[in-house]
Amino acid sequence: MSATSYARLAAVVFAIVAILQLARAAAGLPVRIGTAEVPVWASWAASVVAGVLAWLGFSASRSGVCSPYSAEHVAFSGYGRAGHTVRLNRCR
Repeated sequence: MSATSYARLAAVVFAIVAILQLARAAAGLPVRIGTAEVPVWASWAASVVAGVLAWLGFSASRSGVCSPYSAEHVAFSGYGRAGHTVRLNRCR
């Protein structure tokens, strides 16, 4: 899986979580974990955080950001006086 596909998949997952948290908060549905009740404001906060992560994932997938550890990321274009000259490429 390429870094672009991974970013897109993560963004979709975070977008789904954001929508579900937003729906729970808007409906005011009660959630209990054991004997403790989770307040509605926690779902509002979770929807904002998940929404921001989804936005970051979608923007990363559109910009073609790739991992610094992938083979497509670094291409050596030759030697300079001070050592290696590195040219950075976008991932496919």
